[in-house]
Amino acid sequence: MINPDRYLKNTGQEGKFSKRVPVKLSLFQQPGYRGMAPTENELPDRRAQAIQGAFDALKSHGLGELSFDLVASKSGMSRQLVRHYFPDHEALMIAVCDHLARLYSEPLIAAASALDGPERISVFLDFYFDLLADNPKPRDDQVYDAMMALAARSAPIRTALADQYGLLGQVLGHEFVVQYPELSQQSASELSFLFVSMMYGHWKMVASLGYSEEHNMVTRRAIDRLIKSYIESPSALSQPIKIWSKQPKL
Repeated sequence: MINPDRYLKNTGQEGKFSKRVPVKLSLFQQPGYRGMAPTENELPDRRAQAIQGAFDALKSHGLGELSFDLVASKSGMSRQLVRHYFPDHEALMIAVCDHLARLYSEPLIAAASALDGPERISVFLDFYFDLLADNPKPRDDQVYDAMMALAARSAPIRTALADQYGLLGQVLGHEFVVQYPELSQQSASELSFLFVSMMYGHWKMVASLGYSEEHNMVTRRAIDRLIKSYIESPSALSQPIKIWSKQPKL
C-alpha cells in the first residue's frame, strides 16, 4: 500500500506531520515490517521475476490453478529456479503481498507529491476509487481476492495483508487530521477504518462481482458525507475503540 517514510520524504510533509500529528514513524521502522519491504530494484533480478510471474499467474488464472509450474511459465524461469528463491507457496505469496504494496505506493506518491491543502486528501480518496484519469488504480483485484482467501488459512499471509491495510489506515488517519484539524485523532482513525473497509467491499462488488464502475462515484461521495458527519458530530464513544487493533490470540 504505502511506505510512510518514503511518502513523507517525497511529498515534503515530514515537518507538517510531526507538528500537527504525533506520527510514530518507529512503528514503520521495525525490522522485518512489511511496509518497509525492499523495492524491486533492490531485489535479485530473478527473485523479482518470480514474484512478477506469481502475480501474473494469479491475475490470469486465479488461486485454483496456481502452481510452481504455472509461475515458472509466467516468469520465463524453470520450476527449479523459482523454488530456489521460494521453497514453498507461502513464502512466495508473502512476497506477492509486498509486491502489491509497491504497486500502490509509487503512483500515489507521484499523484500527491506536488499537492498541498485540500487537494491532497482528495487525491488519496480519488486514487483508491480509480477516479484519477492520469493515475489509474492498479488492476490487481483478482490477486487481492486470492490473498484474502489464502489469509483465511495462513497466519503469515494474514499478518502481511493485515499490516498492509493497517498501514494504509494509519497514513490516511494522519492525512485526515492534517486536512481537517477539527477532527479528533479518534474520529480520524475511525474514518480511516471505514474508508479501508468501504474500499475493500466496494471493489469486491465492482471488480470481483462485475457491477458497473459507475458505482465508484457512489462510494467516493459516501466517504465525503462520512467525513462531514464526523466533523459535525464528533465520535463520542463512552469507551473509544483502539482502531487497527487485532483480536487477541487464543
